[in-house]
Amino acid sequence: MERGQTPIALSQNARLRYAILFAGSFAQGFPIGLFFYAIPIWLASNQVSATSIGLFVSAATLPWTFKFFSGFLMDRFTFLPMGRRRIWLIGSQMSIVVALIAAALLSPTTGQVVSLAAIAFSVNTLCSFQDTAINGLAVDIVPDEERAQANGFLLAGEAVGTAVGTILSGLLIASFGIASAFIGMAIFVAIVLSFIVAVRERPGERLLPWSEGDTWDQNASQQAERWTHLLARVWRVMSERNSVLLALALGLYGVTVGLYMVIAPIIATNFAGWTDEGFATLNGVAGLSAGLAGMLIFGAIVQRIGARLGRTLGMAFFTMAGLVLLATSSIWKAEYVFIGVIFLVFLSDALMRVGAYVTAMRLCDSTGAATQFALFLACANSGVILSGIAVGVLDSLGGQTLVLASASAAGAIATVIFWVIKLSPARTHDEIALLDERISESA
Repeated sequence: MERGQTPIALSQNARLRYAILFAGSFAQGFPIGLFFYAIPIWLASNQVSATSIGLFVSAATLPWTFKFFSGFLMDRFTFLPMGRRRIWLIGSQMSIVVALIAAALLSPTTGQVVSLAAIAFSVNTLCSFQDTAINGLAVDIVPDEERAQANGFLLAGEAVGTAVGTILSGLLIASFGIASAFIGMAIFVAIVLSFIVAVRERPGERLLPWSEGDTWDQNASQQAERWTHLLARVWRVMSERNSVLLALALGLYGVTVGLYMVIAPIIATNFAGWTDEGFATLNGVAGLSAGLAGMLIFGAIVQRIGARLGRTLGMAFFTMAGLVLLATSSIWKAEYVFIGVIFLVFLSDALMRVGAYVTAMRLCDSTGAATQFALFLACANSGVILSGIAVGVLDSLGGQTLVLASASAAGAIATVIFWVIKLSPARTHDEIALLDERISESA
């Protein structure tokens, strides 16, 4: 059917695509800053044990390991007149706002770690849906030549949102209590939601379910109509050699990140003399710097040097940060040590993820994009879960030294695997058609 031109559509404007990807990731960064940085720092400064903090981080991370379930739902069911991803993106952000307001009403204390963990699990479940939707949108709508730059904006949005969430949450918790942090994050997500609602994926689609518009023909042809077809397609992509290696490398990366997230605030607040507010601010500023670097520098760098070298260098520098912290235990109280390590961690993480996510996007196909991309990210989050469970044992056996050594070992292995992976070229239309034909024959 013919469609008139609409004033705002992502498929027609690269700058608008970057803006929406940035905004969607920006919104999910607020809860990340709160649950993965501000609250663990708050708990550590109140002498909560490493085991309890590890369990809290694991509870916050657990929903992210099951993102492939949300991916399956999004690839199989959606409201196509509004595009493949917008209904899920809008619904998840509305739910995050409601959940954060409910958490503020409960207002748990540092002595109620189980309640805090339950809240963290609930809100991050909704955030994982939002993240799956924005990533699926990126795979669907961003041309191959824009993917490095688009991933820079995705990571920049999350990093800047996390920085704002970390700094603001830390200040609010210190000044007014945990409930004010929940409310503050809810307000920020609601503001971003109003922007998402105003933009179509493609011209002729509906802005809202009751608006005028219709399904885009290409979306209708790509939508999976049977579970068997979707599962077969996902299996074929995820069982490829490069996919298996990428999943393993991301899992080891997650172990490195998880061990660092638990042990760094403990070392900073209990051994290096940082206050919880000061360390939260340092993390926020470093995250903000990494986000700007991802948007302005790393996307262009990866586009130039290639995803392979980008992800490998990023992981190598991340591993180096842990080794520096391990080697400087006698001077942890020197401010420059933690400042340097934190900036190195955030900047190297941003570079690594731009390269790794470009690789993941290249390995995905359109029909199962949300599921496939979510599976890659779930591998990283599974590593965080594993480390959150293991950190208590490692700390009891060898203290901070063993935890940091374990993180560095996992990071070193991940670096090697990232280098071994050779980036597959984007699938051509003929290759996708052949894949469809083979799947139809086997289903």
